[in-house]
Amino acid sequence: TTEEINEIFNPITYSKSSSLLRMIESAITPELFQKNIRRYMAHFQYGNAIADDLFRFLSDGTEYDLTDIMMNHWIRKPGYPILKFDGTEITQQRFSLEMDPKLSNWHILLPMIFVTEKNPTGQTTNSVEIVNMKNSKMNINEILRKNPNDLHLPSEVFLNNQGNCFCRVQYIQTDILKRLSSMSSINRLVFANDQWAFVKSNHISIDQYLEFCSSLRNETNPDILNSLLGSLLYLQRVLYPNNTAIVNMIKSLLRDRLNFSFTEEADSDVLRLRVIYALAAISVDQTLKIPKNCNPNYRECYLTQVYLRTKKVNPLIRQYLDSSTSHADREIICRVMARTRDLSTYKRVINFFFSKKIINQDLSNLNAHLSQNTQFNSHYFEHFVVRFKKSFSRNKAQYTMQSIIEDIMSFQPKPEEFATALKNANINEYNRFIPSLNKGREKAEEKKSLRENYKTAAM
Repeated sequence: TTEEINEIFNPITYSKSSSLLRMIESAITPELFQKNIRRYMAHFQYGNAIADDLFRFLSDGTEYDLTDIMMNHWIRKPGYPILKFDGTEITQQRFSLEMDPKLSNWHILLPMIFVTEKNPTGQTTNSVEIVNMKNSKMNINEILRKNPNDLHLPSEVFLNNQGNCFCRVQYIQTDILKRLSSMSSINRLVFANDQWAFVKSNHISIDQYLEFCSSLRNETNPDILNSLLGSLLYLQRVLYPNNTAIVNMIKSLLRDRLNFSFTEEADSDVLRLRVIYALAAISVDQTLKIPKNCNPNYRECYLTQVYLRTKKVNPLIRQYLDSSTSHADREIICRVMARTRDLSTYKRVINFFFSKKIINQDLSNLNAHLSQNTQFNSHYFEHFVVRFKKSFSRNKAQYTMQSIIEDIMSFQPKPEEFATALKNANINEYNRFIPSLNKGREKAEEKKSLRENYKTAAM
């Protein structure tokens, strides 16, 4: 099954492999996929297999040569495609965080799993078509004519039904936003995730993304709301905390969603979403009355509310150092401490970070949130360079320091200047962390691109 595939594959190294197998499963039907997988495993139970063997077995009972499609057109090509659909024509190129014109000639054999969410009979239909876009471009009607179901309307087609195809889809100059309410919740989530990928890669502007968020003001699906609020809070941190358009959109999504009791019980999905609501509200300075005897799930919200009001970090540090405090609670305390809006308090948190009191496994967590405090993080970065000179990293776990340095680098407005400062401070330590600095530099460029995206849209 899809769930078992995702458990087998390492989520970092093999996410593409897992996605491709899920795509095949959708194209040939789950029943045939499972049948062919069982036959494959039984056949090679006591022998060796090569890569082509898997796709040869998966092709049995289908009209497709999956060995050719998957090996030559997917596995041996890096990345995955972005499809652009204007209601009539589909174009294809390789998806990239950079708008590289060289990628426009990239094309791939595509198992297009598309759906008509609404058609003249009122039925929802789902179809699969292996599309060979030899010129990276084709008319949607060419695909629809080949399908036995002649009720498809190009204007009602949603490409990549349920996200089963390993690609992104961008709808250009269509009425897609007006059709969101008629889509299934999973297709709205697929669409939402694509929009977030597009804004990060400059395929759409931040203003266009905000327009999309606005069209989902009445959304009820917790996964979609989680995705929207998470991305908006990220934009708020990356740009600046008082960005009016982003703050207003967060408040708009929260409207009429905060009138619940912080002491009542609810199922886990409801509680998870309410915690997100509360933390999002606090981030945009909305006042919440969270009692001390709140449901334990709101503990982080309660601590943050009290901390921002009192500006006192010592009670949090004492609680962190208490031997009875659990690892989960220590993680919460680290997140809360770094959220201060008072500079003197922030500096005390910096001192705590560099003290010998904090547990090694909590360093990355506190570092991440100190870095995300864009109001004061320049003070933290200055302190870090000074400590780096004194080989602060020597008595820390290598993996922990790699993560910390990559994260700090990712928040630098001028990455090269920060790298030079570290190099001048301690050349030996600098050389140990060059790979981490390079990874962080890539993330810093992404953040820079987002800022430029916003400036361009605002002009």
